[in-house]
Amino acid sequence: MREYISVQHDSGEVAISYEELVKYHDKNHWGGVALAWKIIQLAMEILNDGKALNRDLVRIRTGLNPPGLLDGFEYLTRVVTRQRLVYDPSLNQGPTSPFGSFSFVVGYGKKRLGLQLKEGILPADFASLGRTCQAGLGSDDDKNRWITIKHSLGDIILEKNPRELLDIVELP
Repeated sequence: MREYISVQHDSGEVAISYEELVKYHDKNHWGGVALAWKIIQLAMEILNDGKALNRDLVRIRTGLNPPGLLDGFEYLTRVVTRQRLVYDPSLNQGPTSPFGSFSFVVGYGKKRLGLQLKEGILPADFASLGRTCQAGLGSDDDKNRWITIKHSLGDIILEKNPRELLDIVELP
């Protein structure tokens, strides 16, 4: 069964599938795409009683900015185009990645939700291996492992309920 996230925008409500999100991303940062999906699911549940979010009311601060995460947020909420997404390196409480820290603040109207990725979801060497590969210094084995990790994280994240992945934290 295909799963959808519905969002409100000027011309009404639109249902978006995860498969559409992956096609839009068109790269190999599947873990980030899946994480954006789960963050928006949890934001809908907590900030809007499970109802479709209005794209005009969503704001996101993120402690990291990998392509998959940004593309996922953009396709679902248009926060990048509408300049409502801020990369904030001071959000550094969550697990680390080559792109920063897995810490987030999702705003919806006047409501805000602090989130961070739970410890233990990522492999122990995720950040260091990713930094090495992103810098072009990884061996072929390193690069293959990095791609495999990113792909498998997408699957792992999708299989879990958002509350199994994300801790609700005090707002910074």
